[in-house]
Amino acid sequence: MEQRRQTSCGANKRSAKQRSPKRPWQQADHDHRKALIVDIALKLLDRHGLEAVTVRRVAQKLGVGTMTLYTYFTNQRELKRAIVRRGFEMLNEFCESQGTLATEQLWRGGSHSYVHFAVAHPNLYRLMFQSQLAKTDADLFHGGFQLLLNKVMITMPNDQLSKDAFRKQAIMAAGRYWIALHGIATLATTGRLCVLERELDEIIDDMIGHIAPEVRISGL
Repeated sequence: MEQRRQTSCGANKRSAKQRSPKRPWQQADHDHRKALIVDIALKLLDRHGLEAVTVRRVAQKLGVGTMTLYTYFTNQRELKRAIVRRGFEMLNEFCESQGTLATEQLWRGGSHSYVHFAVAHPNLYRLMFQSQLAKTDADLFHGGFQLLLNKVMITMPNDQLSKDAFRKQAIMAAGRYWIALHGIATLATTGRLCVLERELDEIIDDMIGHIAPEVRISGL
């Protein structure tokens, strides 16, 4: 009787194991697996810093062999590039979701979103903007700035300028805006803004009037 119980119990365990869902890695296709790798890398980066983001540690978290990850990213630099790309995607999506450009608040929503993203993900933000990128990686930054430039060109007054002159003016306006926001974000992530003895949102609101590009009010 005892032997039958053990056999039955063992069968139930095997049956339960067979019925259990596969791990996300096993179910994923090639592109999804690359995304899973970046997901884990981002978590390690957020919690422990860039030094913790190694192929070996990411593989351990996924429960796969280290060599398996080299099927998806050939080296550490390629993984770093993927993390930076994801970072810009996250930043752009967050700013878009909180944007207020089509309202009376104009650039306020995007400005606050940009700075608060940096504060929420300081290690990722530093990797995106302070780490040395190869020339082949320049498109990562240019792509993010182009989205801002597009918004500026759509919303700012033309003043009957030539196409080239208007673009140059828009680049200058977008550049001033981004440089100022980046300065606020960098100081905020390191706790340096405490010397101003004001809340972060109050500091951002005070700066917007000085740095935000012009907008055609009639377009609201």
